[in-house]
Amino acid sequence: MKKQPMMYCVLITVWLLSVAGLPLGASHCGARQTHSNADTTKYTGIYRNEAWGFEVIIPDGFVGEDGSAGSHHGFGVSLGSTPRSTISVTGEANSLEFNRPMDAALNQVSYLQRDGNEVDSVSIGPEHLGSLDASELIVTYRKKGTAQQETMAAFIAIGPKKSPVYEVILTSPTSRYKNDRRVLDELVHSWKYTGY
Repeated sequence: MKKQPMMYCVLITVWLLSVAGLPLGASHCGARQTHSNADTTKYTGIYRNEAWGFEVIIPDGFVGEDGSAGSHHGFGVSLGSTPRSTISVTGEANSLEFNRPMDAALNQVSYLQRDGNEVDSVSIGPEHLGSLDASELIVTYRKKGTAQQETMAAFIAIGPKKSPVYEVILTSPTSRYKNDRRVLDELVHSWKYTGY
């Protein structure tokens, strides 16, 4: 019976955080967190996601945003003017049971093709994301129904226990890729596995 008061304390804390609108499972020590509206949370500085076991530094001058209503997996960064480039930084369960980062990278290419995009080139090689073995994927493709060429660059890793899958992905108009790649590289170089 002594454990019941602790359980009630935990439940009340979780309820208070959810009522306050804070994303559960994400810690923002060192990061400035602001709420622009009820649907989007913005981050700057050091971002820590304790639920999925990673941290990363958002480069100066950029803002991470999360508009998810459910589970908090990470954030996205918008770059440039229309058409915008985007970078997503996430951790999520390995629900497709990938054995290697390369398997997850090949799945990204399959998604692009299933969506009707025409893939022009694919490059996959070994890399690291923090202390984890990773694959670096670079794909150039033309969006379905347009002549616009885009480039996707992704660093994908799998946690030591075969989960989570970690992804840092840039999607950019190919004409802006070299410039936008610098921001991706800053995020990748600051990314750390903190334990899951």
